[in-house]
Formats: sequence, structure tokens, C-alpha cells
Amino acid sequence: NILTFEQWLWADLHATQHPTFDAASLVPNLPASYPGLSGLPAISITGFQGISETAGSKDSQPDTQLSDVYTSILRHHTLKAGFSYLHYTFHNWQMPTLGSFSFTGMYTGNAFADFLLGDLATDTQPVSPLQDQPTNDRYGFFVQDDCQATRNLTINLGVRYDLPTLYENVSGGMSNYYPNLQELVVLKGSYNPSDFTEPIVEGSSVGLSTSNWIGNDHWQIQPRFGFAIRPSDTSRFIVRGGWGLYYQTTPWLFGSFETGVNPPFSGTVTFEPNAGKTPSLFFNNPFPTGSGAPPSGVNIHGYPQNYGYPRTNQWNLTLESQVASDLALRATYLGSVRWDSTFLNPINTPPLAPGPIQTRRPVPAFGDIDMYDNGTTANTQMLELSVLRRFKSGLSFEGEYSLTHQIINSVSDDTELTDPQNLRYDRGNDTNIRPQYFIGNYVYDLPFGKGQRFLTKAHGPLEWLLGGWEDSGIVTIADGNPFSVTFSSTVQGWTASRADQIGNYHVADPSIKQWFNPSAFALPAQFTYGTSGKNVYYGPGYADWDTGVMKNFAISERAKVQFRMEMFNALNHPSFSTPNSNISVPSTVGTITSTTSSPRAVQFAARFEF
Repeated sequence: NILTFEQWLWADLHATQHPTFDAASLVPNLPASYPGLSGLPAISITGFQGISETAGSKDSQPDTQLSDVYTSILRHHTLKAGFSYLHYTFHNWQMPTLGSFSFTGMYTGNAFADFLLGDLATDTQPVSPLQDQPTNDRYGFFVQDDCQATRNLTINLGVRYDLPTLYENVSGGMSNYYPNLQELVVLKGSYNPSDFTEPIVEGSSVGLSTSNWIGNDHWQIQPRFGFAIRPSDTSRFIVRGGWGLYYQTTPWLFGSFETGVNPPFSGTVTFEPNAGKTPSLFFNNPFPTGSGAPPSGVNIHGYPQNYGYPRTNQWNLTLESQVASDLALRATYLGSVRWDSTFLNPINTPPLAPGPIQTRRPVPAFGDIDMYDNGTTANTQMLELSVLRRFKSGLSFEGEYSLTHQIINSVSDDTELTDPQNLRYDRGNDTNIRPQYFIGNYVYDLPFGKGQRFLTKAHGPLEWLLGGWEDSGIVTIADGNPFSVTFSSTVQGWTASRADQIGNYHVADPSIKQWFNPSAFALPAQFTYGTSGKNVYYGPGYADWDTGVMKNFAISERAKVQFRMEMFNALNHPSFSTPNSNISVPSTVGTITSTTSSPRAVQFAARFEF
């Protein structure tokens, strides 16, 4: 019986690059931040390099954990049972945003010209700094049986049950938006009602509080099954497999963090210009309180009351055989299906149409309303093949090849749907997954000198020259990453998305000067979304060889000197990134201007062993 008790504190400071800079000296009416967390606001200029830095924060995480595991061995059964308790706390001080200002060229036709004139397309103003401390308790229980059913068959059976409690912001206020009420409900905390004109109500008036502000899943029962079988006592062939259901019991967003940064405790106000080609929002007065460009409403977040915990079905099957005394082969199939993944659902974004967005919103009193919904899925299928040779006769090597197909919704818990009316629009290949991937490594003692196959009796200068050499290396070969072809919009009310494919995008000889045919793509009709696929195009592959050559000199039986030369990317082979794929920048579209590999690097070392 093993009982453990732990307490630990994790703390960090994410300082900006310019922590003492007073942004209000550059842009009027930006609020003050916490000391050491100030910085530059974000300035985006379509088609040009903008200015930005990540807002700073101070974080700490003091946790307390208690767990107990009991083990009992009864003949052919190894029984385990246990529980765990975690008191989770995350304390955060931050400025959610340092302010943002965008120039799109909607007035002059050139975004940089708009920037020089100070004619804004849109901007956001942070309301105030915040502190947030989501806290909850997490209980877990499990029972497991490892059964030696026969001499050659082992079966693993188990079940786990998790029960997390609802999160509460113990150091500040909490508010949540409920679509059925079309109101922001204050669950705890005090505020000045005159600061906001939006529909905000007290939770007590609608029967909501920190104890029932969202549903909680009390049925997180997670069965597990596994097996390992060897057909006979003399067989070198083994089959293993398993299946399990897993809940994400500690999703960050379910930790009520966003309820503590919602208005009326914090937030951002978005400003947009009047309709037409006459500028009405200017850099020297980006947050006007008079006529012309009133605030468009604060941006808020919400969780649906029926939010469910994300869960994943995982399974695997492995065939493994020792085909020789020093050689083994393995083939593995891995599968995974994930349900109820969290994504940002912008429920207050109207359909694409000309003119200002704010007046056309379903709830005009608010700006963006991002609901942390959970209706997306992910499907991963993978085949792995491997070979392993143990070190023998001066040689060892290992190779791993994988073929992966993963389909996901590219939106996640921190990105919005592109088309709020079409959840599947963002479904496609994972940007970070290369379909085929091989990595191998080897160690080879050159067969010359004492104890080797050739020149076994060499001594003196001949042994020093030819004996004791060793080579090792790592080889990586992979397909390219998938990408989408996109466009930027300078038209108010028309969101940028993917381009339309109107022809054959292939070129006879893809190169960094033209990886695909730009004329195969065109802007979609105004106020529509592009029809080309999500991440259906692939960039250049990846290849790399890292190697090391070592020379060992035996000084005595107990001492030797080793000289090493190591080369990373030994062939100095460039592996290129995905191409520039924004058709709104015709000067670079289809070209490749960066690499995913580093130039060759060589290092030398000497080591004395005794």
C-alpha cells in the first residue's frame, strides 16, 4: 500500500520585450497595466510586417495532491486499486491585450499608405488589467486486474472514474454569457453598473451561481482493456493490443479562466469606422467618445450550460517478432477518435454582407461573443513499422516509419470558426502532421584494428591510424506539411478565408520560385467563403542527416582518449517551408522564402575516460 502526499508551487513571469514602455505615450487612452507587464500594442498592416508582442502575465500554481495505491497478488491475478485527490489552483495577473490597430488599405488601396495617414480599419481598447484564480477539486478512483490467464496469454482489465468539481474564481469576479437569456450573468463579484450599457444581470435573479453556473459530468466512467499473447512457448512472435476511453478531466478552458476575465471585470472594446470610403477612425484618436465611431460593444466569452468534457477512444494492435538473435521487427496500428473537442463558436458574428458588422450582429449590444462550445471531432489513423538490430559485430541500427492520416477541425479552444454557419468548413488535414515520416539511427565500429575483422594484429602507428574508428548518425526523411491557399480582404464586412480553386495548381517542376500555379486560384465572390479545400496541398519534404565520427586511442587498460567530430545537417541540405499561399500578395504567392532546417554545423570535442 503506497500513500503519497505532495504540495508544490509553480511560478512564472512572462515579461514583455518592453516591460516599462508607456503605451499611452504612443496611443491616447490606453489603460495602465501591472508594473513590468506593459508593452507595445499590436499594429497590423496587410501585406507588410506589423508590430506586436505578447502581453505579459504573472502566474503561479500552488497545488496539493494526495494519492493512494493498494496492490494485492492472488495467484494469477495482480489487483490494484487506488484513489487520487488534487486541489488545483492557478493564479494569473495579466493585461489580456495591449491594444490592437489594423490597417488594410480600405481607403487608399494600399495598407501602408493607410498606416502613414493613420486611417484605421479597426482597433480594440483594453478595459483594465485583471487577476484570476480558478480553483477546483478533482477526485479519481481506479481498479485494475492484470491476469495471467494462461502461460502465453495476459489480460489487463480496468476501469477509472473521475469526478471534477466546478471551478470558481476565488480571487475575483465571475460572469458567463448564456445564449438562451441573451444576457451576461454575474455569478459573483461587485462592479459599477454604469461602466457598461450591455444587458448584465445578477445570477441570483435567474437562479445561477458558482455552484450551478455550468453542468458537470458525474459519469466519467472509463473502461480499459489490454492483452498480450504468444502463440507457443517457443514462439518469438507476440501480439499485443488494447483499448481505452479517456476523458480530459482538466481542460484549461473549463477552468473558468474566461469567466474571470469577462466584463464587467475586464474586457476589450472594439471600434470600427463608418461605412464608405471616407476615414472616420484615426490613429491619433482611436477610441473616440463622440460622434463618428462609437464603441461597438465589449467582447465576451461564454460556456454553454450543457458543456461536456472532451473524451477520446484509443486503440492499438501490435505484431512483433524476433526474426534473429539480434534482429526484431514490429508493426503497429494506432487509432484514435476524439469527441467534444472545445472550439470558439463566434455566435454573435453575422453572415457576410457589406458595411459595419456591429449593427448586423444577432445581439447588437455586445461585440464578439465567443462560446467555448464542444462539437468538433478528430480522427487519427496511424501505421508504424520498425526494425531494431542490437549491437553485434560492431553494428546496431533502428528504423521507424509511420504513415499517418489525421482529420481535425483546425479551430481549437483559442481560435474561432471561419464560417459560424458551417462547422465543417475548418475540417481537414492537421497542419503539423507530415503523412509519411522515417527516422533511423545507427552506430558502426569500423572493422579495422585490434579486436576487429581486419588488421587484427595491427600495432604502433598503423593501429593508431586505422584502428578505433566509430561512426554514428541519425537520418530523417519526411513528407511536406499540408497548407491552404488563402486571401486577405480589404472590404468591410467580408472576412478573409480560403481562395477558390479554378484550375490545375500543379506545375511541371516545383521549385522555391514557383511551388504551385497561382493562376489556378482566384478570389471568391464578394461576401462568400472560398471553396478550396482545407490543408489539401503539400509543401516540400524534409531530409536531414546528422553524423558523428569518433576516434578512440587506448592509453592503457583503464584509460583512453576519444576525439569526436559531429556534423548536424552534414550534407548542408536545405529543407524548405510551405510556400507563401496568400493570393492577395501576388509578388510572393507560390514562392518559398524560408526553411525548416538549419545550415550545416560542425563541432569538435575531446574526451578523456579513465
